[in-house]
Amino acid sequence: MGLALAIANQLFPSNKLRSAMQNAFELERLLYSDTLGTWCDYRDISSSAMAMNGFCSGAPGMGSVYLKLHAWGITDFDDDLEKAINKVVSTEIMPRDH
Repeated sequence: MGLALAIANQLFPSNKLRSAMQNAFELERLLYSDTLGTWCDYRDISSSAMAMNGFCSGAPGMGSVYLKLHAWGITDFDDDLEKAINKVVSTEIMPRDH
């Protein structure tokens, strides 16, 4: 949701959209687990161990979003970008990584 709001704010800049975008990413921050080193996956998947590193969930997906924000000059979430990059480069491909 945060990326959709960021795109909308790029096309139709407003304080309301920017605030909604920031709130969405603050919610994402709540899903980050220091223990796992990535964003939690709360789907009922027995092999996930509460996290996946696929494009649509976990560090690769979040990192892609944060890279786009950084490219747009939105640097509020660069610490999250760094976490995502660190996880991606330090994780081997998982058997269920999609």
